[in-house]
This record gives sequence, structure tokens and C-alpha cells, in this order.
Amino acid sequence: GRPPDVLEAPSDEQFGGSHGRRVVADRAFGVGEVVEECPARLLDPLAACVLGDLAMPVAAADEDDSVMTYPPKAAQPKEEGPTHVLPVGRGPLYRHSDAPTVERVYSAGSGRVTFTALRTVGPGEELLVSPSCPASQGDGESTDTGGDGETGMLGYGSGLAYWDQRYLAERLPYSWLMTHRELADDIYAALGSHDGWILNVGCGTCTLVEDLFDQGYRNIVNVDNSPVAVEFMKARNAASRPSLRWLVLDAATELSRCVSLTGSSGGFGLIIDKATLDTFLCESSSSERSAYRFDDDDSRAKVTSYLREVASSLASGGAFLCVSLNDPEATLP
Repeated sequence: GRPPDVLEAPSDEQFGGSHGRRVVADRAFGVGEVVEECPARLLDPLAACVLGDLAMPVAAADEDDSVMTYPPKAAQPKEEGPTHVLPVGRGPLYRHSDAPTVERVYSAGSGRVTFTALRTVGPGEELLVSPSCPASQGDGESTDTGGDGETGMLGYGSGLAYWDQRYLAERLPYSWLMTHRELADDIYAALGSHDGWILNVGCGTCTLVEDLFDQGYRNIVNVDNSPVAVEFMKARNAASRPSLRWLVLDAATELSRCVSLTGSSGGFGLIIDKATLDTFLCESSSSERSAYRFDDDDSRAKVTSYLREVASSLASGGAFLCVSLNDPEATLP
């Protein structure tokens, strides 16, 4: 595994938290950057109980490390409780804090735990983990339209504030609706080759773009209105997929700004929308807004503006691939 760029240091009373020894970074880490990756032993409930604080609760990723389904697996009830592992690295020495600086996720497929930076971490700064599994905090209702009063999450239709809060809380790649495997044939049929330009609208932290890049597509522009999501994905792919482009903008009013990036192509051969249209349908000035209803002036104006931006951004003969929870008749103006 990749050796961690961390140092162990004696416990210091000026640092809060509990459990373990103080572990600090010996260099700077950006948001989403891997701090440590190590093998881990999956523990049964009895072993986790015996090991106590050394047993780390983790959010379990899919075995292929590529897709987290909706609702998130970690948000679904589990009879066994959170997954606990014993990392064979410095993980058990990280101290616990309610303001963690790193997050961990266990991959059942590889049997490894990856620790990633939740925010920019400076040299000499302590590396702290949450005392509980992040995904076990809340009951999954925070992903619904109405929000969750117990977890303090905003409603799904609250616009940018909701998405920034959600991405800051999760700090994990997240995909929903259809996967790359389900869309691969349609994407290739729309472009006819791997050379065409793709605009991925409302990219969030979805791994679809990573799968496309690994399949040979290189001309991909990713946009989202959440700087938190864009910064996370940009840092996550900086080393392995450096040619991917990332922009923070409002797709409803600024999408056509991306056309200049395609050069002589004059636009995008394919624009992909996975539930971005659905989010516009949920945004309204009404506090009693319900999900996915194209029934008021706010939603109608936003969707109309967005689709005009899409049309202006497509090259001649280009395709718009929209994956939605709704029928076209119920959503399109």
C-alpha cells in the first residue's frame, strides 16, 4: 500500500479529542487527497467489542469501489450495525474528534481502508477521525426533499446550500440512478467514437466521469454549482486523470460558457444530465414545495432557462442524455 505521509507524536494536552496517540501530517494535503491507505481486517461483533476503540467503524463502499447506490447503502438499516475493521497502519492511533480532519472508508473488494482529507490539512496539523461511522449519523432522511430536522440537514429543494452541506457531510463519491455500465452503450452511440466532447452537468461527486475517462474518453468537461463537490472531485482525480476539466457554474444560466472549451468542434457532442433536471424541479420559493412537480413559476422558469442553455451548448447533431425520475411529459415545458 501507499506509505502514509504522517508522523506519530507524543500526546499533547493542548489538543482535544480522545483515543489513540497524536498523529500529525508531515506535509500538506488537499481536500479529498489520500492521507493513508492500508490493509484492514474485518471484525466480527465480538472481536470489535473486545478491541474497543482500536476497532474502527467505517462506511463500506461497494465491492467495485465505483458506485454507491441510492438510497446510500450506509443509510439503510443493517442488522449487524456499523462495519468495524482493524486497520494495519496508523489508523488506530488517530485520535477521535467531533471536528475530524480525515475520513475513512473500507472497501470490501480490496480489504483496505482509505483515509482521505476532509479539508486542507497543513504540515504538522493533527489528523483526527470521527468517533463514529459518518454514515450512521442520521437516518437517511437527509437525502429526501423535506430535509431532516433531527440531523439539521436542509431540504432537497434548498438549492446550493443543501448541496454544499451534504457534500461537506459525506466526503465520499456518491452516485445514484443509472451506472456507467447501464449508460455505456447509449453514450458511445451518441458520440460514435471516444473523441467527441462530453459535458457532464451537475457532476457532484459521481464517479461516472472517472469510468468514462478510464474507457478512453478524454474530452470531458464537468460542471456543478457546488464548489465543495468540484474541489473534492478535482483533487481526487488530479494525479490519475489530469485532463479532466472542472468548472463551478450555474447550469441554468451559465452552461453555454463551456462551449469555448471545445474549440473548433463548436459545442458538445453529448451533454449528460443525471438528475440535475430533477433538482431544478424541486427548487421553489414555496416552503411547502413537494418533490418533482413542474407546477409553479419558479420551477418552470429555471427548467426553461436550463434547457435553453443545453440547446446553446450542443454541437450540430449533438445529443442530450437526461436521466430522470420523471416522465418527459411531466417535466418538460
